[in-house]
Amino acid sequence: VSIDKLEKGFTKAGDKSNKNIYKISGKFKNEVMEELSLKEDKKKKKPTKQDTKPKSKPKRKIKK
Repeated sequence: VSIDKLEKGFTKAGDKSNKNIYKISGKFKNEVMEELSLKEDKKKKKPTKQDTKPKSKPKRKIKK
């Protein structure tokens, strides 16, 4: 579902930090939120060190 098609039915809740936030009701909400987050991901700059750092696996406690 493209945001452009759905946009007409929604009221713009406001621009917070250049993100268009829409008041969305019902079943379209998740789809639209996915679209928005996909757009945000594309806008993101190079990943920071923190993003690229592999997550450390939790060390298992050795029972004696």
